[in-house]
Amino acid sequence: MRNQRAVSRSSWAGAIAFTLLLVACIDNGGSDHMTCPAGSYDHDGDSATACVDWTDCVDDEYVLVEPTVTSDRICAFCPEYSSSTGPNAARCEPEIPTFTEVSAGMYHTCGVRASNGRVQCWGRNAHGQSTPPAEVEFSSLGIGEDHTCGIRTGDRQVQCWGSDEHGRSTPPAGVEFTSLSSGNEHTCGIRASDGQAQCWGSDQYGQSTPPPGVNFVSLSAGWFHTCGIRASDGQAQCWAVGESTPPEGVVFTSLSAGGDYTCGIRSSDGQAECWGAVESTPPEGVVFTGLSAGGDFTCGIRASDGQAQCWGEDSYGQSTPPAGVVFTSLSAGGDFTCGIRSGDGQVQCWGFDFNGESVAPSGAAFSSLSAGGGFTCGIHASDGQAQCWGMMDFTQTPPAGVVFRSLSVGEEHACGIRASDGHAQCWGTDRHGQSTPPSGVVLSSLAAGYFHTCGIRANDRQAQCWGEDINGQSTAPSGIAFLGVSAGNSHTCGILSSGQVECWGADRSGQSTPPSGVVFESLSAGTGHTCGVRASDGQAQCWGYDEDGQSTSPSGVVFKSLSAGCYHTCGIRESDRQAQCWGGGLWGQSTPPSGIAFESISAGVSHTCGIRAGDGIEICWGFQARNLWR
Repeated sequence: MRNQRAVSRSSWAGAIAFTLLLVACIDNGGSDHMTCPAGSYDHDGDSATACVDWTDCVDDEYVLVEPTVTSDRICAFCPEYSSSTGPNAARCEPEIPTFTEVSAGMYHTCGVRASNGRVQCWGRNAHGQSTPPAEVEFSSLGIGEDHTCGIRTGDRQVQCWGSDEHGRSTPPAGVEFTSLSSGNEHTCGIRASDGQAQCWGSDQYGQSTPPPGVNFVSLSAGWFHTCGIRASDGQAQCWAVGESTPPEGVVFTSLSAGGDYTCGIRSSDGQAECWGAVESTPPEGVVFTGLSAGGDFTCGIRASDGQAQCWGEDSYGQSTPPAGVVFTSLSAGGDFTCGIRSGDGQVQCWGFDFNGESVAPSGAAFSSLSAGGGFTCGIHASDGQAQCWGMMDFTQTPPAGVVFRSLSVGEEHACGIRASDGHAQCWGTDRHGQSTPPSGVVLSSLAAGYFHTCGIRANDRQAQCWGEDINGQSTAPSGIAFLGVSAGNSHTCGILSSGQVECWGADRSGQSTPPSGVVFESLSAGTGHTCGVRASDGQAQCWGYDEDGQSTSPSGVVFKSLSAGCYHTCGIRESDRQAQCWGGGLWGQSTPPSGIAFESISAGVSHTCGIRAGDGIEICWGFQARNLWR
């Protein structure tokens, strides 16, 4: 069921902070506690007073802390876009996102959520193009190469985010628009006042200089040109240097401009007609209700059955839509396509997925996540199978049907421990042997580094590594039992049973020289630095490379866990379970979303991902973004 209790993300996080504080303060009556019967607890430590019943978590709450005979059950509100049915739900059920509009760019995708009109994006986020403004409702979107624009519902003015080179993210102030469309480096919209086109951004080829005095009913911006349907006669008119001359005398119901060509649906027969530099020959005799042109391919929705039909380049499967799926709308990006399904309003994509642009949010919950060089993998809470997204090629696709206990992502590979037998199974690049684990060895944990992987054997707790060993990072010390191990770029560190750390491999920046005599609860090795949570006070202590401040941890902050990336480090604060990061943040990897509590966190090279507390949804920020609720 949907949330009956309306709370903001910040107030929800504050409630968690309060309840955690309550846990710490609940035992204030001394050391003598009554042993209460099941279902009750000693609320004040005074034997003269009766035991009281545990608190019940109601609808849209979940159990943050389990009760005992001396402490109450602690409830927390479900995160936004999730709900529960009480009493005492262990976890909230995430909402599967539905959209009223989806728009695909060169390397990222955005959609307008049906529930509240807010924008959600996924894919490349190097310039913030996948980080929409918070709490703003939009009616339509335009997606460029590295910028995004939308028409605000409230005032019909345009707001943009992402790269602003050539002014592509600086729309005219105070102008109301009825529609808009973005090309690679420019955006055009139809003014509400007079129906004429107004553009901004790069005008290198004349793509941002529309004809004066012409009224349009619709516009479509290609990579370096723009076309529109004139209100006067329904014919197409294009502007920009190059192949932008539409057929004369043809009336169109809709247009879509692609890389350097344009396609439209003829009013006379509903069939597609294309023109421009790219050879694009639509199927004959097929009637379409909608079209979308990508880089050098086109997809349309057939009037006969509502399914997608594509033509043109298909090297990444961008012209091979799923069979039997009915769509209400389509949007073709550079080399991929996304559409809104007719039955449920969810987004389904196909084609190129190097940046995660084709992996639409599904509402799936994860039990664990690991962020690597440019991609992320997670284990589905429902079935234990792995899913990966981000900057990855087809060799980094996880095996289907395999249930994993844990996994870890390196630079170009990932490894997991199979639930069936405890053996490691890896996928991805293997030119250094990092994806070829030892056969028959049962592991209790593992960690993937840059080009090597290490695991702890279950039988003797010793470390065993495979892959690149130029710096000795895969030559683990023999005869030493470890509680845990973490692999960095060219070094590896492990925690001994005493809580002290031992490292091996490269030590040029001191990353393999841990502080003497310090006992740690947990450990994380980054590219050239290492961090751990001290057992004495729960604070972070780092050593090694610190040019970007990744080894300069905040003072006085108690952490539940840490993860060291390449240029940055992130941790989950014990006080409120929110993420705190330090170090380099060129791509936003050190700027976590505020007001969100996390179960776990994983820092990669240029992005960071965490599992949201309460419902297991993954939240990523930095170069790649997914499910970034703002």
